[in-house]
Amino acid sequence: MDYTVQVFVLKKVAILMKSSEIDIYNETEFRSWVKNINVALTENNFCSMIEEHNREMDNRKDITKKEYLKDLPSGVRWRMEGKITPCLDGRKTIVMSIDTSEKIRIKAYKFMNAFINCISKIGGNVYVDKMEDYDNTMATLLESRYKCKLYEKQVKLRNRIKTDNRKMSPLYELEYNGDFCFEVFAEDKNKKWESLMAIEIHNSGVGESKLADLFWRLRDDAISKKTIIEQERAKQEEARKKQIKQWEEDEIREERIRMEREELIKKEKIQEKIKNHMDNWEYINNISMYINDLRTVSGVSDDERKLILNYCEYVEKLYSKSDFFKEILEFSQKLET
Repeated sequence: MDYTVQVFVLKKVAILMKSSEIDIYNETEFRSWVKNINVALTENNFCSMIEEHNREMDNRKDITKKEYLKDLPSGVRWRMEGKITPCLDGRKTIVMSIDTSEKIRIKAYKFMNAFINCISKIGGNVYVDKMEDYDNTMATLLESRYKCKLYEKQVKLRNRIKTDNRKMSPLYELEYNGDFCFEVFAEDKNKKWESLMAIEIHNSGVGESKLADLFWRLRDDAISKKTIIEQERAKQEEARKKQIKQWEEDEIREERIRMEREELIKKEKIQEKIKNHMDNWEYINNISMYINDLRTVSGVSDDERKLILNYCEYVEKLYSKSDFFKEILEFSQKLET
């Protein structure tokens, strides 16, 4: 098949799968769907998680049967089995939390398969958390998480057998009775598990109505928690926006304070410079008065007057008003820039 055609087909399948989902928020659509939930007793095509569970149960049974062999010498094991069987380490694969007798295991699988299909139909998901060290069945719906357990009920032998038909087993031992229970726990906001609902399916029952009741509870719980989560997110988003606005206002205020501080420093420097100009102007004027007084001094010889005039000319050049004016002009030009 051409690559473009493959992509088109995959996209089309994805769209069809998406469009086949039930809108969990549409109560009319959900009600119509939940009435038609069917636990197909003829269904034997199970999902990979159920198949893995079945293999693991057989494996654990085999491990239990052969557990005593590990304490026997290899020669004894050879005589018993005709070969030396390596000792199994007894390690378990974490699988779904399904605990039933072999007699009703297939029925339990059909129920669990129906549950997985149904929750997938409304946008949920079922998985096994391999990070845990015990069997578990986890489910998600909207943004809520659930933990499920499917198990066959057990009763003491004394409550099952007649006194005239006793078995060799002690009466306090437990025995599966053919009825199974499906428990669902919801995760609360503190990451703790609380019981949401438990349904019991008797030996002769199928359980569609009870499964329908369970999905109503799941829907109500998931939507309720989703609403709370969205409200909390809206509050957090509003708080985040306020915080950002506050940061922006603080940044603007700090920038204004910085500019005002720089302007003040600049102004103080200008004032200081002008004061220096005033002091220099006053000093130059004093020098001019001093030079004028020297030029008009009396009682000196011509040679002495010549020396005094030369001195006055030198001092006048040293403290030239033109140089001072030039400095003033340069300063004024800097002010304009």
